[in-house]
Amino acid sequence: MKSADDDGFTFMETLASIGITLVLSAAFCFLFVTLLSNGQKGNNRVLQAVRLVQTDTFIRGKAAQTVIPYWERGTDASAVFTAGLFSENGLKNATVVSVENLYDAKKRIRGVAVNYKITGCPDVFHTNALFGSIPVVGAE
Repeated sequence: MKSADDDGFTFMETLASIGITLVLSAAFCFLFVTLLSNGQKGNNRVLQAVRLVQTDTFIRGKAAQTVIPYWERGTDASAVFTAGLFSENGLKNATVVSVENLYDAKKRIRGVAVNYKITGCPDVFHTNALFGSIPVVGAE
């Protein structure tokens, strides 16, 4: 024979299943929101890294194109490089903070130390870039 208890779920079983469903839904919502916010932070960090590499490559490339003969001190070439760096269109995502000369053992300028900021980042980044050298006679 059938009794009244066999007709369906009890009130407590229904409340327990609703509670479990709510807890699981809240956990999934929290996980989803966390993943979205961390994904955005990750995208921003990747974009910052790309801008950093582009700026560093641009500075090093421009420095490599600046050739100072070994018999000169390089003051004029360094000044031209520094002035060009502040006005270059290649630094679209960066602002130059400071530029200092790098000297060799004989006190000749052989490169620059550039401090710059990337757009959207409060940190100051640093790049040491050496100037190009005179090619060896006969080398192509």
